[in-house]
Amino acid sequence: MGIINHEQQTENYYVKLTIDDVPTSLKLDDPGAFVLGPIILQPEQQWENAVNIVPEKIGDNQKLELSLYKGTDKTSENSLHFWINVKATN
Repeated sequence: MGIINHEQQTENYYVKLTIDDVPTSLKLDDPGAFVLGPIILQPEQQWENAVNIVPEKIGDNQKLELSLYKGTDKTSENSLHFWINVKATN
């Protein structure tokens, strides 16, 4: 995942992950965290990191959505969604 600060000031960013509108853990530093952040970026600074997503249920056509929040905003700045199929492992 990557975030670039195109604002003209330092910003704090947060990322939330949901699958079918249910908050889902982001496996990065804290395996039980439902919010990633704050990610503090200076103007034009970039943050990149691998994020492991472990869906909690098996099923097809699940909506995985990553939402980016800036500062204390309650409305997401941007979001990205995927449709995923989760199969059982042997």
